[in-house]
This record gives sequence, C-alpha cells and structure tokens, in this order.
Amino acid sequence: MLHHPTLDKLQSLRLRGMYHALVEQMQMPEIATLTFEERLGLLVDREYTEREERRLTTRLRQAKLRQAACLEDLDYRQPRGLEKSLMTMLATCQWIRDRHNVLITGPTGIGKTWIACALGQKACRDGFTVLYLRLPRLLQEWPIAKGDGRYGKLMATLAKTDVLILDEPANGLDPAGIVEMRDLMHRLSAESKTVFISSHLLPEVQQICTRVAIINLGKLVKEATIEELTSRHGEFAVTLDRAEQALALIQAQTWGRDAHLDADGALITPAPGERGRELNLFLVKAGFAPDTITQATQDLEQVFLHLTNGGSGEVK
Repeated sequence: MLHHPTLDKLQSLRLRGMYHALVEQMQMPEIATLTFEERLGLLVDREYTEREERRLTTRLRQAKLRQAACLEDLDYRQPRGLEKSLMTMLATCQWIRDRHNVLITGPTGIGKTWIACALGQKACRDGFTVLYLRLPRLLQEWPIAKGDGRYGKLMATLAKTDVLILDEPANGLDPAGIVEMRDLMHRLSAESKTVFISSHLLPEVQQICTRVAIINLGKLVKEATIEELTSRHGEFAVTLDRAEQALALIQAQTWGRDAHLDADGALITPAPGERGRELNLFLVKAGFAPDTITQATQDLEQVFLHLTNGGSGEVK
C-alpha cells in the first residue's frame, strides 16, 4: 500500500496522532529495524497520548479555574497550617471516587482559592470533570435562565460535573439566596456530586452545609452535623425579666452552677434532669415568668475555636 493514501485515510479518520507518528517514521531510516508490531505500537501510543492531551485541554478549559494553580507548586514553607501528608492524600483524588466533599477555610489572602484550583486541576488531570463557580454570580443568573429557557441546560451542566468548586458561596446572599444555595447543595448531594467550598467565613459554612469536618493542622478533629456541633447538649436559653436575679438563684442549685448570661442577656443554664419542662416549673415556682425557653446553641465559629484551642493548633 502506498504511504500517501494511508496518510489521507488517517486524516479522514481523524487519527491525528497516528498520522503525525507515521510521517515521522517515514523520515527515519533506522525505523526499518523495528518489527511491524513495534512500529504499530508506537503509532497507537502516539494516538492515545494526543487524545488524552486534547481531553485534558478540554477539561481544563471547561473547568474555568480562576487561577492557573498546580499542586506540585504548593509551597509548604508558608505558615498556613497545611500538612503535606493531607495534601498528598487529596492529590490521589480518592475523595472524589468516594464522593466526599472538601471544605477549605481560612483568613483572606491565605490561598484558599489557589489550593482549590490546584486540587481542581489535579482532578482534571485524573480524568474528572470540574467546574469553578462564584455562587453569588450563579444565583443571579438563575432567574434570568428560568426566564429565557436556559435553566434546564444550566442544571444539566452542573449535574454532569464530577467536581464543583464553589468560591465564597454565601458572600452577599440574601435569605432567599441562602435557601437556593442549600437546595442546590442537596440536589448535588443526591446525585453523588463532589463539592469544593472555599470560604473564609464560618457563618457562611453554617448557613449552607448540613455536615462538616473540622481539620486542624492536617488532623481530623471532629466530624458531625451542624446541629450536633452547634447545640449545647443539656443547656437551655431562657429569656425573662430580672435575668440576673434568676441567674443567682439557679447558680445556687447543684445542677445550675455553670449557668451564665450571654452577650444578649439571655440566661444560659442547665435544667433539672436536663428537661426544659422542669426548668420552667422551677422558675415559675420561684416567681419568674419565662418568655421563651429553647435549646441553647452556639455558632460554628465558637465551636471551631473551642475544638482548636482558639486556632493555636492544640486540640482540646
């Protein structure tokens, strides 16, 4: 068979890698020393490599990563509390195969977006589809997409993505936006999609997540639901008149020695038998009329500081 018709057919079949490899072989006199199987193997390897490179280029383009970051360029000398063993584990992308989510928190300028983009780039290299989004902008587009008929296509794009990177997910959102954000997270979770969240505000995390893992200096400190983390087990928040007098009375009881007033003047106290009904009866009999008695809670930032000893790295 003549070489030129073969080259034309390779181009027609869009086997560009094999075409370029065959052209190079035709210009190499020493190629005749290889067997047919060896030469064919070189052609197939070239085609496979070029196809994988094109797929990677497409995945990176579609990912729309904000920064051109790479895990191999990560500088562990910066005081960011990153452990190389943890990042090495994340670089395997096993967390994507296990359908786990990743949350990156820290102060502004610490490099959260860069790390998220670096992990997203590694996911692209390992064959996963990735999409970087700033959530406030996405939620602004939703009403427009519903109006012009693009909503279904937009949701289909999110559904087909293996890894979704959400940067500053609740920044500037109103309550309705928070609700939409939660709804999106639930839908993605139901479809076993992996979600990256990059935020420096723990209240944002508390608003949009249902379960979190707290990692301090590369070590898992706590994993639980938001409700489990923020509820003060056995404690109640009581609003009532003469709160200071009620506090003094409760602190005189063996079960109420840890009672205190919070910053808003609410009485935070244990209850007899850990039952709110018994606490209400105690206060009423003592001449107080509670306005509300609810389960005491704390925000996620307080929980984080408590578990990490104020961010010092010493785990409590």
